[in-house]
Amino acid sequence: MTDTTQPDTTPETITITSLRTDQCLSLSGRSMLTYELGCDSKERLHLRVTHNTGKGHHNPSWVAYDAVEPLLMAATTLSASALAKLFVGTSVNTAGFVMAALKHLGVLQAVTDKRHAYQYVEGVDWKALLQAPNLPATPSINQPPTRPVKDGKARGKRAGALAAP
Repeated sequence: MTDTTQPDTTPETITITSLRTDQCLSLSGRSMLTYELGCDSKERLHLRVTHNTGKGHHNPSWVAYDAVEPLLMAATTLSASALAKLFVGTSVNTAGFVMAALKHLGVLQAVTDKRHAYQYVEGVDWKALLQAPNLPATPSINQPPTRPVKDGKARGKRAGALAAP
């Protein structure tokens, strides 16, 4: 027999439709992130990071922009820790990766005189972002930087494979 006086704590299942996929650099610039924008049946915006070319793990779950925006608006300068409360029990990278996607979308901008600090940009038109055509992968100028070759000499096991014919 069940006790009907207890509230139902079962999480509501929300179906989110992916509307746009794009790529951006991580905040450190060392990896490329793939993220999606989507909406639920009530047309609320959601965001998730789906892939990281680097080694950092992340939570690929959707996060509602309605939950993110008040945290962004609450502080004059932000770091990834501002979003950490949305990702309790998941990888610490998730908040930073979401911030990188928000920066790419124009919702955040870097604070020039503080390292690892960002600020919220008011008035970003999400409807325009979602209605814009889904562009192909970002051009090479947004690709993660590669390490420069110091002297042009290949070293290691693949040295012979890399030598010019």
